Amino acid sequence: MKHFIFLFWGLMIAYSHDGATQTNANVRIVSAGSAITDILYALDAKSTLVGVDTTSQQPKNPLPDVGYHRMLSTEGVLSLRPTHLLGSSAMGNEDTLRQLKKVGVHVVQYPSGNSIDQLIHRIEAIAKIARKPKEAGILIQKVRAQEHRLLQQQMHQNKKLKVLFLLKHSQGKLRAAGKNTSMHRIIELAGGINVAAHLNEYKPISHEAILNMQPNVIVVTNRSYKTKQEAQSIFHKIPTLKATPAGKQKKIFVIDSHALLGGFGIASLNEAQRFYTFLLTKKEG
Repeated sequence: MKHFIFLFWGLMIAYSHDGATQTNANVRIVSAGSAITDILYALDAKSTLVGVDTTSQQPKNPLPDVGYHRMLSTEGVLSLRPTHLLGSSAMGNEDTLRQLKKVGVHVVQYPSGNSIDQLIHRIEAIAKIARKPKEAGILIQKVRAQEHRLLQQQMHQNKKLKVLFLLKHSQGKLRAAGKNTSMHRIIELAGGINVAAHLNEYKPISHEAILNMQPNVIVVTNRSYKTKQEAQSIFHKIPTLKATPAGKQKKIFVIDSHALLGGFGIASLNEAQRFYTFLLTKKEG
């Protein structure tokens, strides 16, 4: 029965691909990544979207959810008759992707880059699929303008604050964001200093290391801590933090976790601006 379903959807997809040139009207995209969904909405390409993954944020009239981007099911994706499945390099699983390719779905995985140049490259590539070249040009201009504004704003900072991003592991252990992460780039754009920049990506961190780093500001995600009040509890749960400038002043910033998914994206840029304002005013975010 499953083979019959694959053959049926393969014929349907092949039919939708028929012709020398696809138009915007017959491009059907499933987006399996928050950062990619953000780009499609920013390109005004919602009409090409037929489904999204669980991590994607949506405005009104939500689209069908195909599940977690790392654990997609072949049947779930095919039920939406997509011509394209777009995701990050973390999209999976491999068996599902292989089966989708076999029946004619264009499976595209974008590297989870952590720079604005890589974000612009993704915008250009996604806009080409969605047939939105004009909108891509406008969006890229906005991204560059935001980047320029952030870099200019740093000139108004009297002192760069030391920042430490902490992520709770499922077993209660802590990990810090080092270089080659979206968080590292957000800290840089906001005019902060990532005290864990000597680490690569997200790595476990000891209490002794935190004490030696002496961060001025702690950053956590709204996935780990739902409210500002809950985030403040980290200073009681991790007594080591009380001996740091951040702990003494209870300086904590709660970042939108979507800004860290799938590489540096539009949400990352927006959070960099919000974090800059936090660092400048020294108020809770």
